[in-house]
Amino acid sequence: MTASARARHVGTAALLAALVFQLALAPSLARAQTGPPVARVAALEGTAAVERFGSRQQSPLAVEAPVYRADTIHTGAGSRLRIAFEDETAVTLGELASLRITQIAESAQGGAQNSRLTVLAGTVRFRVRPAAGRALVETWTPTAVAAVRGTEYIVEVAGPGTAVLVIDGAVAVSNYRPDVRGTVVLRAGEGTSVAPDRPPQPPSRWGAARRRAVEDATRLP
Repeated sequence: MTASARARHVGTAALLAALVFQLALAPSLARAQTGPPVARVAALEGTAAVERFGSRQQSPLAVEAPVYRADTIHTGAGSRLRIAFEDETAVTLGELASLRITQIAESAQGGAQNSRLTVLAGTVRFRVRPAAGRALVETWTPTAVAAVRGTEYIVEVAGPGTAVLVIDGAVAVSNYRPDVRGTVVLRAGEGTSVAPDRPPQPPSRWGAARRRAVEDATRLP
């Protein structure tokens, strides 16, 4: 296969993966209700905006602004934003990042439903507080799923792939496509990358420069 043919193949695979990803999210979003807020903006440097479910219009966000199920949050250039959830989960978006609040577990459901937060673009840091009986927190991207019950980790969506770095605790990472088999468990200091049609790469220790880059991208006081 020539270089140009390989490039076309990769581009087509990435496009199909993105389409399947959006279709997989549709049922959860269709069931989403705005209802009461599930989180608030805890800190903001620069600018950020929100798209409410069913709307393409973006509204500016400010500190203490409410965040609802099915909201999609966007940060501007040179901006950072932290969202605090009721269960003490904290999510920090770096610049030019997009995060969708796809699904939130409710205590009344006895842990049967997982929370699902979808990183559509950019670098996002998650801090999930361990708690007895806590439902899984799943982070979805166009290529990967990271599942945790209590840890701190960073997800980076750039181009067609996803990178995951664990700061503390452990994270199970797999391709979001069920037909792509293979799961890796990352420990503190380990990272992996997930291509559209491949299982995660084996865990590896990231170099200081790469780790510092994603940590700095999601750093807020």
